[in-house]
Amino acid sequence: MKKKENLSKQKNKGITLIALVITIIVLLILAGVSIATLTEENGILTRANDSKTKTDIGEEKEAIGLAYNGVIADNLGDGVTAEQLENELQANGYNVAAEEVDGKIKVTFGAPSNRVYAIDSNGNITQAGTGEVIPPTENLPSTAETSPFLPDGATVTENDLNEGVTIKDSNNNEWVWIVVPKSVTASSTTDDEIKNALINYATDYRTNYSDTWYEGCGLGEQEYPEKYSEMLQSIKANGGFYIGKYEVGSFDNPVTSKDNSRQAVIQQGAYPYNYVTCSQAEELAEGLASGGKTSTLMFGIQWNLVLKYLEKNGDWDTTTNNASYYLKNNSSSWGNYADNSFPVAEGNKYAIYNLSKYRLGEWNLVPSDYEKPNSGTKCCVLLSTGAVEDNSKMNIYDLAGNVWEWTLEKSNDSDDPCAVRGGYFIGAGSSFSANKRDSRSTATNSYNFGFRPALY
Repeated sequence: MKKKENLSKQKNKGITLIALVITIIVLLILAGVSIATLTEENGILTRANDSKTKTDIGEEKEAIGLAYNGVIADNLGDGVTAEQLENELQANGYNVAAEEVDGKIKVTFGAPSNRVYAIDSNGNITQAGTGEVIPPTENLPSTAETSPFLPDGATVTENDLNEGVTIKDSNNNEWVWIVVPKSVTASSTTDDEIKNALINYATDYRTNYSDTWYEGCGLGEQEYPEKYSEMLQSIKANGGFYIGKYEVGSFDNPVTSKDNSRQAVIQQGAYPYNYVTCSQAEELAEGLASGGKTSTLMFGIQWNLVLKYLEKNGDWDTTTNNASYYLKNNSSSWGNYADNSFPVAEGNKYAIYNLSKYRLGEWNLVPSDYEKPNSGTKCCVLLSTGAVEDNSKMNIYDLAGNVWEWTLEKSNDSDDPCAVRGGYFIGAGSSFSANKRDSRSTATNSYNFGFRPALY
């Protein structure tokens, strides 16, 4: 009897162990199913995260829209700038940065979001990654002939050599890379050898002015050869240099006397500096240095190299004339001159020159459907920086016309030693082409004279 009881106990223990194992297996299966339900592509947690992300995106878009409409209301219906939108969003408690990209305002939210949006002039908001907004690229192109450098803190906004490589420095100033093929200076080592090689390369754009120091034209007597050597060696090492994408301007109120107190920027939509002496312009240019690089006014050879670069790479109508014609003989077709007519987009700024009083009128916002005339009493119109797309080549705006630009060149006139180049909005493109030089003493009237720096 006792033996049967022991067998029965053993049998019950066996059944209990089997049941336990089965229970554990069933629990594991159920756990697996539950985890999958929570975490797979269409799982509960994934859907919850997606829902939260969509909610966050919706809230961020709503915040942009409210800020945009708020600025519109403050401006009484006029356009919205990136700076205004950024300030409005920050005032509403959002950690954002805004900038203008391809005619839209790009808004980047800080951590932990890091999402990027764009809003167009109609208030339509899209998120980056949809193909409608392309954030700045991070890499610069490099070939056997050119290797653009990236200053510390700068970002790349255009990395296609065929379009004109463009960067934005840590101060939001924009620069365009001028390619000078390394093969041009490959056999040169000394400064004189490099200089002569560059002169020969861009010889079509040389005149009787020279890269020679002269008191009052910006740099000191000892500083001039030091900066000139630095510039030459940088061009040889990198196969090029940067120049300002736009003429230097300021968002402060425009002035009508010799002045260099306004904050200088190389950004679109600013009032161009148009009343500075060469020495004032050089001081401002040096202040635009960024990322451990040197900034000065362009030396004469650099201006020549810019024109050579545009000749080789610009989009020119050569059915009637060759490319150099539009640089040396008549630049009316791509510059703001008195004899050129073109539409100016709404939201830019303009001021009409009074030919009878020899003075610039008040600045105004460009109305809709405005076309600058090429004749009559209102043909001379000074424009804000980067106002007209057709007045640019390879991402460089207003190299021809708008305002004269000071260079570090010595003229052959002892009374007027300092040179300016590129022409201005009062003259004709046939008289003051992009290659034409003029000289103005620092002691004489410097009205309508601005500048564009180089970075090397």
